[in-house]
Amino acid sequence: MLPTISWMLAGAALLTEPISATPADSLALRNYPTTNTTACSPLVDAGLGSILFYPSDAQYNESISSYYSVSVQVVRPTCILRPQTPEEVALAVTTLGQAGGAGWAVAVRGGGHAVFPGAANVEQGVVIDLSVMNATSFEACTSACEICKDADADGGITSVGAGAKWGAVYDEVEKYGMTVAGGRDSDVGVSGLLLGGGFSFHSGRRGLACDGVINYQVVLASGEIVEANREHNTDLFKALKGGSNNLGIVTRFDLNTWPSRGFFGGTTAFDYSQKDALVNLVVRAIDINDANPDDALFVTFVYTSGTPSPNLALTSMSVDGNGNSTTFAPLGNMTALVNTRAPTSMSNLTRSIQSPGALRSIWYTLSFHNTHDMIQHATTVYDTIVAELADQAPGAINVIFVYQPLPTQFATRVPPGTNVLGLDTSLTQNSILFQLQALVGTAEDESRMDARLAEATAEIEAYAKATGQDTPFRYLNYANPSQDPIGSYGAENVAFLREVSAKYDPEGFFQKKVTGGFKLPKYVVLPLEGRQTPPPPQIIISRAKHQPIHTNSPTPPPTIPKPPFHFPNTTIQEYPLSHHTRLTSVVVFNISHRLQHLSSPLTSALVSERISDKAKQTSTLSKTERPALSLCLCLALLRSSFSVSFSFSSSSSSSIPFLAFEPASLRRTHRSLSRLLSPSVSDTIYCRVLLLRDE
Repeated sequence: MLPTISWMLAGAALLTEPISATPADSLALRNYPTTNTTACSPLVDAGLGSILFYPSDAQYNESISSYYSVSVQVVRPTCILRPQTPEEVALAVTTLGQAGGAGWAVAVRGGGHAVFPGAANVEQGVVIDLSVMNATSFEACTSACEICKDADADGGITSVGAGAKWGAVYDEVEKYGMTVAGGRDSDVGVSGLLLGGGFSFHSGRRGLACDGVINYQVVLASGEIVEANREHNTDLFKALKGGSNNLGIVTRFDLNTWPSRGFFGGTTAFDYSQKDALVNLVVRAIDINDANPDDALFVTFVYTSGTPSPNLALTSMSVDGNGNSTTFAPLGNMTALVNTRAPTSMSNLTRSIQSPGALRSIWYTLSFHNTHDMIQHATTVYDTIVAELADQAPGAINVIFVYQPLPTQFATRVPPGTNVLGLDTSLTQNSILFQLQALVGTAEDESRMDARLAEATAEIEAYAKATGQDTPFRYLNYANPSQDPIGSYGAENVAFLREVSAKYDPEGFFQKKVTGGFKLPKYVVLPLEGRQTPPPPQIIISRAKHQPIHTNSPTPPPTIPKPPFHFPNTTIQEYPLSHHTRLTSVVVFNISHRLQHLSSPLTSALVSERISDKAKQTSTLSKTERPALSLCLCLALLRSSFSVSFSFSSSSSSSIPFLAFEPASLRRTHRSLSRLLSPSVSDTIYCRVLLLRDE
């Protein structure tokens, strides 16, 4: 599903001994009982028993061990279904949709390259493993090929099963002198890459990989098998270009295919002392990519704990076969430790930078403007982490920062609205797709580095936003589960995805039963900017007792700012909205508190049920030791039963990321909020609270 770490380590891997999970750790799979077959028995009754496997079966363990990340391998489903046809997938979906019982869920696996446990595996549930459905075939466009005409295919159509990996796809199309837009690592799965958007070596000329999909064969929640393309189910066709696993199970992708012009590329490794020269090359290459759309690259900073210094690797590719592109001319003035640039093929290059998994992986992602300033700030954060790891056990931890081009033409190579990623509106300046990674061998190091990368991500993101250099897009295939990549597509695209989901999956099977991956946001944020509202009364919190005192002289509503918010620490402003909307108020506040766990990943806290009794709400909220925070929640919750979103930022460099609170238990909300607040570190929280339309 996701590009592997191998191409990030690339040439640097030649200079350091790679870490590996200890045998005890990699085999520390929990022993689950096989008697809890609530989810599996209906599949047997439906006649799918011959392709259903349990922990005692070799096929089960083959599937588990083939996940890329050890973080995923330790998750043990009750059973694994390995269908061979779309009809078997359809029967499984309808059977599971009708099955009763609680405490189990469904996961859908394509290539198995997702790195976090909840993406394509599930504890005590059913995994639908599509890896057997991996056939790849090519059909040249002829006068008899109707789909070629309908889709304006360049040279032919490559049909790829959902379980295929990109190495096999390249092997097939190269037999005919053809190529496609796909993954940059041969071991990455086709399904995850395409359903998450997909960056390829061809993106400079052809946009994202999902834009090259001509047709999808999809199993819907109803069990119906449909085709989605420019002529049929056009809304589903668009929604699948970034919609991930939220709409159906794609069983076949038909890809635009065109004649190869040759390839020139490889990996060049450098000593860390040349980082400034390499950064200059990257910034320049992104800015001139519109003139050189056939050139692609990514740069990797790699540090292995206990070693003297990081190493650098540039992976480059010219998809027109030009070995003398001006994009890479600055390499002539740099001293390389390793250089494999040469004429090549897509299959050879993607295999040469592939490495095995067998490690625990942590990923985070951001996007920001293509400037020296942003890369320098990220590098400063990186150097701090490197210093922290210098005395760790040699080889125990790898920390990787990756910089990839995200120029504006990646969005403009296709008509606006072709996909749901939102780049046609959010990508206003040449940018960098940024990824933070850690590879570790133990669960303890995984937890520690997850927290550290969460802190680093928040710090870099806060700097980008504070300096006006943030690009809103968050790439789903690189995102940490604590991030919200689908929300970054923009409100219009999120609303569209929800509409398509409601149309093709009215019972919400892929939202409720298929729990893994990134689900569609359950709310729509209503824009506040430009709203005309009546002057509100001012509510002031007494410093002594934190009790609200209403003044009789209303003040004009100030412009609601973007973070960081700068209001007096004692003021809460309430802004009534139009009575024509179900949304009743917006509360803006900030307050000084102490924070803890700034280095911990902060995930969404849930409120598990609505409480309609206002007195009970007030009573529950007042139990917290932080009455000002209680009051803010009261002001929001007393006025509607809608979801509430809290946007926090911090006055320090370690800003707190966005938190969303959906209807659930208030007690759990307070427990989650209290984890943010502690007497350990003094800081100021700036918070904006929005009531959200509950749809």
